Amino acid sequence: MSDQNSKPPILLGDTPPENTSFQPVVPPMPSYQYGNPPSNPTGYAQNPQSSIGMVYNPVVPQGPRMAAPPSGLRFLRGAGWGALFGQWWTLWTIASHLLWHGTDGSFSVGGLALLIVIYAVVYAFFGAIAGLIIAAISAPPGKGALVGIVVGLCVMGIEAMIMGGLGSLINIFFYYVTGRYIGVNIAVRVSRPVQI
Repeated sequence: MSDQNSKPPILLGDTPPENTSFQPVVPPMPSYQYGNPPSNPTGYAQNPQSSIGMVYNPVVPQGPRMAAPPSGLRFLRGAGWGALFGQWWTLWTIASHLLWHGTDGSFSVGGLALLIVIYAVVYAFFGAIAGLIIAAISAPPGKGALVGIVVGLCVMGIEAMIMGGLGSLINIFFYYVTGRYIGVNIAVRVSRPVQI
């Protein structure tokens, strides 16, 4: 028995019967939104990520972050660099001693070596004092030069008192120039930023 409502199957290449309604199935099209993104009353987007489309967000390479050194490191640097740069006073004092006295026999080789050690310790102490003062006031190179000059002139005054005469005051230019050099170099190294 054949069913009246049954329809023969439509094969490929066949044309559908005329009384059959053939509606192709069309997938729904995606909806796109064009124009400005939703904005606040000022006209600027509240959330740039809510806009449709690509957002240009380049990765900027970050360099090392630098910061001012902490106070403990500043004092440590001041004392260390001060003691080291104080050896300029030792060098020039020994050089001037050899220039003025030469090898006239006033000092033996052992006596000269002992004198160098004594000067090295004394000038390291005064250099460290200059470095600690520079570190305490966070002095820029200009003020560091002033600190170095003042400490150098104080050293010259102490030397004049120990030697028992005003003859060593001739070294005022020497202590001015070396004190300035020492103070500037200590200040530059004490305030050098550190990487964080």
